[in-house]
Amino acid sequence: HHSPKITINRPHLFEYDTNCTLLNLSKCVLRTISTFLPNDQSVSTLAKHQMQEIAENSLNVYIRRRLCQNLWLLLNEHFICWKLFGKNHVWHIIEKVAYSLRCETDRKSSKFCTAVHTTNGIFCSPFNILYDAKFRTFVCYGLNYSCLDDFFDILFNTKIFLKYYRKEAIIRKDEVKNYVVSLLHELTSK
Repeated sequence: HHSPKITINRPHLFEYDTNCTLLNLSKCVLRTISTFLPNDQSVSTLAKHQMQEIAENSLNVYIRRRLCQNLWLLLNEHFICWKLFGKNHVWHIIEKVAYSLRCETDRKSSKFCTAVHTTNGIFCSPFNILYDAKFRTFVCYGLNYSCLDDFFDILFNTKIFLKYYRKEAIIRKDEVKNYVVSLLHELTSK
């Protein structure tokens, strides 16, 4: 288990080794699929039920600690967090994207807006500490409703979202956006 390499350029600003972040995200998704979503037809229904009970708690911890963390690192790479008064958080940008999509009628946009609204309804406190929990809840919502890949596809292709990233941000590259969305599709389609 290798954690992403962080180099400090200035106080409170970090530059992540993006190749390592993508590799960790890939490993995380593939491990989640192989460990927690077995597709072996020879396993009996009872054995599958027992495996599910045993793995359920581990899966919850793994999603929160690995998948959410790796997605978080990816989204924070070259993120412009400072604003005139205070700091932006990735969750603020996700909310802005949802607000911009509120009049859209397609299924993907509707699910995205519902996920943000539901997440905000769960956490009624204005304290910054909950923004990380909101992000994790948003990711879990996307997994539970098999639309996490759609959520990231929307984020990566929204001008509002991308304006909060420096021009050298890895998530501005089409091949990276497509790769991440396809990874998440593998996870949500199982």
